[in-house]
Amino acid sequence: MQQDSPFEEARHFLHYAKDRMTSPFLTRQGRGWSNHWGLKCSIFSTLLFLIAFTTSFFASPITSALLIIIYFVAGTPALIKATEKLARAHISIDTLMVLAAFLSFIIGSALEGALLLVLFALSEAIEDAVSKKNQASILALDKLAPTKAVLVEQDGTLHEKSIHDIPVGSEILIRPGDIVPLDGIITKGSSSVQLSHLTGEPLPIYKEVGSDVPAGSQNLKGSFNLQVTRTSSNSTLAKMQKLMQQAQDKKPKIQTLLERLGRPYATSIIAISTLLALILPLIFPIEYLGIEGSIYRALSFLIAASPCALIIATPTAYLASISSLMRKGILVKGGTFLDALSKSRAIAFDKTGTLTTGLLTFDTIKSLTSSPVLNEGEAEILAYSLSLNSDHPISKSITQKGQSSSLKPLPLTHFEATSGYGISALISFKGEEQKVYLGRAAFLLQHNKKLNAKVFDTKQSSTTTYLMVEQSIYALIFTDTIREEMSSLMDALKKSGMTTYLLSGDQESAAIAVAEKLHIDKVYGDLTPDQKLSLIDKLSQEAPLAMIGDGINDAPALKRASVGLSMGQVGNPTAIEAADIVFTQDNLHDLPLLIKKAKKTKAIITQNFVCALAIIFGISIPSLFGIIPLFLAVILHEGSTIIVGLNSLRLLKNPRT
Repeated sequence: MQQDSPFEEARHFLHYAKDRMTSPFLTRQGRGWSNHWGLKCSIFSTLLFLIAFTTSFFASPITSALLIIIYFVAGTPALIKATEKLARAHISIDTLMVLAAFLSFIIGSALEGALLLVLFALSEAIEDAVSKKNQASILALDKLAPTKAVLVEQDGTLHEKSIHDIPVGSEILIRPGDIVPLDGIITKGSSSVQLSHLTGEPLPIYKEVGSDVPAGSQNLKGSFNLQVTRTSSNSTLAKMQKLMQQAQDKKPKIQTLLERLGRPYATSIIAISTLLALILPLIFPIEYLGIEGSIYRALSFLIAASPCALIIATPTAYLASISSLMRKGILVKGGTFLDALSKSRAIAFDKTGTLTTGLLTFDTIKSLTSSPVLNEGEAEILAYSLSLNSDHPISKSITQKGQSSSLKPLPLTHFEATSGYGISALISFKGEEQKVYLGRAAFLLQHNKKLNAKVFDTKQSSTTTYLMVEQSIYALIFTDTIREEMSSLMDALKKSGMTTYLLSGDQESAAIAVAEKLHIDKVYGDLTPDQKLSLIDKLSQEAPLAMIGDGINDAPALKRASVGLSMGQVGNPTAIEAADIVFTQDNLHDLPLLIKKAKKTKAIITQNFVCALAIIFGISIPSLFGIIPLFLAVILHEGSTIIVGLNSLRLLKNPRT
């Protein structure tokens, strides 16, 4: 097999970057927090501050040197950011913080100013590192499908080539176990492919000559040639990427309480400080300059009103909650998603793999003919005997039930398997050999022309396969096993006032069957990824909505919902990347705990803000009139920071469910 030259590899590399408007080096490792310079610098500044704080008790010159470094490392980015905003006539909490920090340095309170800069830098860096994971979830789709495909030339030779250079009409080879790289139509061969992560359909689908096969589907055992019908930029996965990007763009921005109050608070404090510096000498017998002067008092007021406690009010609460939830196996990718979850009034669930295990369970067998040659128990033994010789998911389910029921298999000969259709054999039963068929309705009709197709119209809401012995037909009914915790989980959600939805790409009848068992409020089936996205968009307008899913087809909807949740062990990597919150364990048992924690976090943040503002105004106004000396104002100010931090630590304890 021919390989691309180094020059071709370089061209593909640059082509990749141009197509995606991003660096090809942007891998999972490259996106790690340890590679963010902002985060590194903020941690470095924090360590320097701890050393400076310790040495300040000994009047060491080291303290001054460390504070200068902190002001340079943490203060320079903050100063640039504040200046840029001021140039756009935008005053924010950044502006107030920078003013307070540098004015503290001027009047001899450099240590407090350094603390402000360090706390703000750390908060900004963590927020930035988390937000950059959004694009990562979209790029994760690139890793689902191969970047190369095996091109079948006209003379039959095989050539490995980048999928970006394969035009429509080309023929590629798909081998057993391959992930299909491009959309196409089978021109030679056949196989069963797994589409559950794309469509929600739990069973493998048989594909033969003339069948469409989407990019991203997983080939199982057979091999086939595929004629490409769409280029890589227009493939099923490319469309999924576009849907995810559209969903991300439409997702409402989650604002923290600090962001909502920051601008009016900062503007008010700066305006009041400036005004007081100008008018105090006109009201009281004081000068403009000097320790007792109006300018010094106005600066003291501004520093006392600096948002030190306000800055840590939100991130400390978020970090405490995220830490405690991690111990329960729940990964929250950002504190603002807890805020979004606390406001959610409805939850939408995917079916296959989320509400259900995705594994079929053999439920019942029933006769479809009026005078069957065997009773249903005997027919089940024949089905069990046949299934022992097949590794199809349906056969495995029949085998599992047969073994649990201690059924004894019957001897058989002339076993045959028709891929994608069914199996057959001669089975010795009651002293004679019976030709037995197990599989799809089309398979049985093919081997018995006398059968009436209407006999197979069982109107089942679950997966059904058929057994034929002579002229007798039996329906074997399978159900997608509902997860054990789901019944109690739905009850808990109902009690909390949540509206529940079921959104599935599986057949609507199968979705309705699951929804009825779990008493879900509304159900939607047969949904494509773009239909799911549109529905989430519509439902989100009615009330803040959370979405829980595990497949690629859920990823755009997870992005669009107010908050997206997925499961780490069973979820597809793309869905996990797209989700805002991930359950690392294979269940949703702790979802009620997560919701309670989100609401508790919001309450603690509100308490922090009230406490911080009360203390800030309680010390800033007296310090303005010289009632409280500056050093005492600083101590009380830092006390409020400690109180806020301790209050946030209460979130380390998880509530009872």
